Amino acid sequence: MTKTKKKWTALAAAAACLALVSLVGWLHSLPPAAYPIVEDYADGVRIQSSFGGDACYAVGTNSIGKPAFVDPEAALAQFQEDQKDSFAWLAAENDLPPISYNSFHLYKQYGWQTTAEDPALADGCQLISQFMDIYENSYPV
Repeated sequence: MTKTKKKWTALAAAAACLALVSLVGWLHSLPPAAYPIVEDYADGVRIQSSFGGDACYAVGTNSIGKPAFVDPEAALAQFQEDQKDSFAWLAAENDLPPISYNSFHLYKQYGWQTTAEDPALADGCQLISQFMDIYENSYPV
């Protein structure tokens, strides 16, 4: 094998390894498959209404007996829209990354600890923590 051919082979191998590492990283950033909902949750209607009552906030009992969103990604997308001011304030105040499966626990943690002086904003931040508590139950952690 010539020197040039060896260089190109090594370069191709390195590129393939880099692509594989990138793919694994991307797959790791996706949420895992949600727990299946096995039955209605006794207090599901009250929980659903506390987040605005939209159908996307439907709550059932997951396969390990905890309340979880029936469609957690739809619930999160709608909740981000409904609470956009609270999400923006919480992220800016605590230097949080954009909300995702890998960062939701930070929003859960800091929502309860809000120092917002505006009562509506403080309530919204605390509601974020409550939402993330149910969202967390939707996936294996």
